[in-house]
Amino acid sequence: MLKPKKFFLTKGSGTAETKLLSFEAALQDAKIASYNLVKVSSIIPPNCQEISRKEGLSYIDKGEIVYTVLAENHTSQEDKKISCALGIARSTDTELQGYVYEHNDEDSNKETTGKFAEKCAVSMVANAAGLRIKGLESILNNEELENIISESKYIAIENELAHGDKYLTVIAAVIFII
Repeated sequence: MLKPKKFFLTKGSGTAETKLLSFEAALQDAKIASYNLVKVSSIIPPNCQEISRKEGLSYIDKGEIVYTVLAENHTSQEDKKISCALGIARSTDTELQGYVYEHNDEDSNKETTGKFAEKCAVSMVANAAGLRIKGLESILNNEELENIISESKYIAIENELAHGDKYLTVIAAVIFII
């Protein structure tokens, strides 16, 4: 079985004449265009270590199949702001998996998009630990979660399609190292 031992975070933005080319440009900006990306669901295995993007890229070769949780957003509307984010949350219980929550939005800045994704990831870890959360508004300040959540954060990106560009893509990714 394949179980990631490490992961890293990355993000990118790209514009081009076609949607697919703008996606490729975003992958290039994120430094992950040289890999065969396979999307997986939102689980971070217990004891999976986060590493820097630079270190993570040193473990994988061009053309390699790489597993990712990927958030993406696209637009072809001029002057349209788009964003996407991944919220990441991990448990204090080293036997419990962590979660990644993908979110994209329009007309929101990266902080708003990122905080929402982070809150949702925290909610997923809390649910896995048996704690039912009512509402996301105060989840990051919830005292009940202090003993359950060891870490929560987000990676987010925003951009706006400029005049003359055809397509804009923004991405945020967790890249797993097997």
